[in-house]
Amino acid sequence: GDGDLLGSGTVADDGTFSITLSPKQEAGAVLTATVTDAAGNESPVSDPLVVPEAADVTAPNTPSIASATDDVEAVTGALASGDSTNDATPTLTGSAEAGSTVTITHNGEFVDSVTADANGAWSYTPSTELTDGDHVFSVTATDAAGNKSAASGEFTLTVDTTMPSSPALALSNDTGTDDDGITSNGEVTVSDLEADATWEYSLDGGSNWIDGTGTTFTLDEGVYADGVVQIRQTDVAGNVSDAVNLGAVTVDATIAAPSLVLTTDTNVTDDGITSNGEVTVSDLEADATWEYSLDGGSNWVAGTGATFTLAEGSYADGVVQIRQTDVAGNVSDAVNLGDVTVDTTAPTGSIAFVDGDDGLLNLADISAVDLTGSIEAGLDSSNVVITITDSADPANEITVATTDITVDGASNLSVTGLDLSTATSGLTEGALTVSMTVTDVAGNTFETDGTTTSDLTVPDAPSLALTNDTNITDDGITSNGEVTVSGLETDATWEYSLDGGSTWDAGTGTTFTLEEGVYADGVVQIRQTDVAGNVSNEASLGAVTIDATAPTGSIAFVDGDDGLLNLADISAVDLTGSIEAGLDSSNVVITITDSADPANEITVATTDITIDGAGNLSVTGLDLSTATSGLTEGVLTVSMTVTDVAGNTFETDGTTTSDLTAPEVPSLALTADTNVADDGITSNGEVTVSGLEADATWEVSLDGGTSWDAGTGTTFTLDEGVYADGVVLIRQTDVAGNVSNEVSLGAVTIDTTIADPALALTTDTLDADGITSIGEVTVSGLETDASWEYSLDGGSTWDAGTGTTFTLAEGSYADGVVQVRQTDVAGNVSDAVNLGTVTIDATAPTGSIAFVDGDDGLLNLADISAVDLTGSIEAGLDSSNVVITITDSADPANEITVPTTDITVDGDGNLSVTGLDLSTATSGLTEGALTVSMTVTDVAGNTFETDGTTTSDLTVPDAPALALTTDTLDADGITSNGEVTVSGLETDATWEYSLDGGSTWDAGTGTTFTLEEGVYADGVVQIRQTDVAGNVSDAVNLGAVTVDTTAPRGSIAFVDGDDGLLNLADISAVDLTGSIEAGLDSSNVVITITDSADPA
Repeated sequence: GDGDLLGSGTVADDGTFSITLSPKQEAGAVLTATVTDAAGNESPVSDPLVVPEAADVTAPNTPSIASATDDVEAVTGALASGDSTNDATPTLTGSAEAGSTVTITHNGEFVDSVTADANGAWSYTPSTELTDGDHVFSVTATDAAGNKSAASGEFTLTVDTTMPSSPALALSNDTGTDDDGITSNGEVTVSDLEADATWEYSLDGGSNWIDGTGTTFTLDEGVYADGVVQIRQTDVAGNVSDAVNLGAVTVDATIAAPSLVLTTDTNVTDDGITSNGEVTVSDLEADATWEYSLDGGSNWVAGTGATFTLAEGSYADGVVQIRQTDVAGNVSDAVNLGDVTVDTTAPTGSIAFVDGDDGLLNLADISAVDLTGSIEAGLDSSNVVITITDSADPANEITVATTDITVDGASNLSVTGLDLSTATSGLTEGALTVSMTVTDVAGNTFETDGTTTSDLTVPDAPSLALTNDTNITDDGITSNGEVTVSGLETDATWEYSLDGGSTWDAGTGTTFTLEEGVYADGVVQIRQTDVAGNVSNEASLGAVTIDATAPTGSIAFVDGDDGLLNLADISAVDLTGSIEAGLDSSNVVITITDSADPANEITVATTDITIDGAGNLSVTGLDLSTATSGLTEGVLTVSMTVTDVAGNTFETDGTTTSDLTAPEVPSLALTADTNVADDGITSNGEVTVSGLEADATWEVSLDGGTSWDAGTGTTFTLDEGVYADGVVLIRQTDVAGNVSNEVSLGAVTIDTTIADPALALTTDTLDADGITSIGEVTVSGLETDASWEYSLDGGSTWDAGTGTTFTLAEGSYADGVVQVRQTDVAGNVSDAVNLGTVTIDATAPTGSIAFVDGDDGLLNLADISAVDLTGSIEAGLDSSNVVITITDSADPANEITVPTTDITVDGDGNLSVTGLDLSTATSGLTEGALTVSMTVTDVAGNTFETDGTTTSDLTVPDAPALALTTDTLDADGITSNGEVTVSGLETDATWEYSLDGGSTWDAGTGTTFTLEEGVYADGVVQIRQTDVAGNVSDAVNLGAVTVDTTAPRGSIAFVDGDDGLLNLADISAVDLTGSIEAGLDSSNVVITITDSADPA
């Protein structure tokens, strides 16, 4: 139609032609044809042919190949595409349009066609066997009108009629002797299986078969003849291999346990303690091997013969085990030996005399000798024999009784109180030997001995005498306490006693020294002890007195303890001192010298020296002036020698200095003559003193010399007032007490008074709270011509002030930090005055404010009656510091102020306002742009302004429109095309559709949505739109619609006895039979009959 070429063909000899049109034409299409002869001449256009409305031009649905059927053993049943089969003629089955002709292709070539039955089922069995290999089948369906379907999907089968090779099998582990077929492990391993093959095994020569899994199966214990155990495999196509035999095997998994026992349980039979570690093994099977373990079965050692030997040690029950392995590889249970101890070690021990480690026993020791030693743990005195002999005659032997031997729990051995004196024991003085034999419970023996020497002879007493009996010889009175000792034996030790023998001290060398004192006869004694410990008799020194102390004394000038004698002192000098009580002036010599010339010496007359009963010495009124004594001014020394009745002497001296010269007059002046220099008028009353001698003292008088006060340092301070010339005087006294003439300061006036200034913030913004945004401070109360300073660190540092103000930088200043003070022309500095606590805050606060509008900058009709604001202000401020207003762009006079009580500020400064009704009716604000403004004022009066905007869109969009895109046939709401077209959408609006009357909504895209096949009542299908502000339109209904996309079904056939033939008798009364979709009638059907000779 429309002049398009739809096909061409060649006219047959009988004048007919057949052309397949492409594309197929719909009902109502107008077709024409022309003929062109061999010469190229084209005929006129034929009469038009209109494709009738009842024409069937719809291709049938694509048929399918559902499965194939395998009916060849061993595996039969349905086959899916991709399966393998050993059936070379499998039957294919599938579905197609009822009555259609199903064309089968095999490996791309046509092989046959069949007809689908009334239910659309069809089947096909190859007429010749398929070769082994892959086979691909496909089908198409052609309906009665000649419409041909698309080809089905490929259905593949792999034909495999070749029997697989036999698998292999073998014992997994032929234990014992390899390859003898006798094993304790019944597992059989299967190999050489084809991929994906299954396998079976038979235990009765192939009569019955058991499915195998994995690659092994296990034989029970027993004997299996050759051919009894078989396996075979079946490949994925169902082909079964020949069976293969395992061969003759015997599975033997049983063995008895052997026995073991100590070969020789020495000493006490059957106690498990022996000195022979050999173990005898018995009850071994013929040809079996055996092992033993020494660690409870963790590790095993191969045994040989019928014995093994345990190393020395203790073996708990279960530690020593044996087991045997028979020729089949079966391992018996382990058998325990039990508790055994193998002890092949001789016991240990030691024995020795207790002789103080010097190898000697003296006369005091010999009658009660102790022995000490040790033996092996677990033994006692019954295991020990101890004997003692002397070197003079080995036949002199005594045996220590077992009852005298003690062995404690730690195996320490002791024997106490043996009387080895010659009279009792018969042993002679000299070398002694103690011998000990130890025998343990296993009969092992050990011998040891120890020696000592008995020395039973007491040494002679030694001698002693004073080394030097001073003064009168042999009177026993001396100043030298040393005593000499003699008559000592070689290597002997000696002792001395100073209390008549009650206690003794060890002596060293050949002397000891007595302390000063009186010793009666018999008090000082000595004795010696020889190397064996034998002690001699004592020897006494006799009566002696030791006096080694020199007499004592002291001498000094009486000079006021300052070491000086001045001009007033020198003509009547006193001496003071002391000497040992009991002495007098005859025991004393006193001399005085000067340092200028030691030859200038005077000796104090004995008659001028006075000594009282307590030894206190004094000399008074000595004239040591230069004119009288000849001694020169300067250092003087007094020397004294004291000699006691024993001739012991003591010398001592003392010094002083004679200072006979008066000091110079000192100087004084105002320390600082403030303001006008040298006018004697000052604010500083301090006076500096100079010209003082080293270590001199000085005095000041404020009344012209009537009274004097001691000065300190080099200054004194005058009180405020007027002082005439001659009123203020000073003088000095040198260290010797000599006093200078006085000197006057002159006329002076002291002025030290000044008033304090005042200070305050120039402007304390907001409240008078010391918090301000202006840092200027005003200073007042300044004296005429005074200067002033201010400090910003509590008076640590000061800056000069100018004018009457200074300015503080921004910050907080604690009370006492900011201070001012003034200085008058006299230099007086006032007290510092504090500003108090102030805070200078010149920084505007921060903040933010915004509408909560979902970040799209819009408030819709649903939002406008409960609008939230969000923002922040500086931490520490609250709602009282905030003013929030909202205006519209239509008329800035339309302003509302948010009440402070509606504003919430948390501790971090986060601000919120919730639920503001900004609807036009309530707020007076008009629809459109809205501005929220916020002013923040901090406590210092600094302000900050900010705002935020949004737009109110309060107009609900119009409802959109919807209609079936194509209402096929009549506009009756019944269509085969479920697409619905949406229109009337606002720019940027979103839209939704509901398929359940508005209960649920799905987002729409583009301008269409598609209804699935079905019936939709009026009101079920709805749409609505939402503008960019979120305002939602009313829902609009599609109306009642039915979407029917399923083609009707039907069949038609001649009633011809199912042989496809009408004979002469039939042709005059032909019946047709068929079916159409329920609900349709004859008005829905057009039936035509044509012949093949002339379709027209």
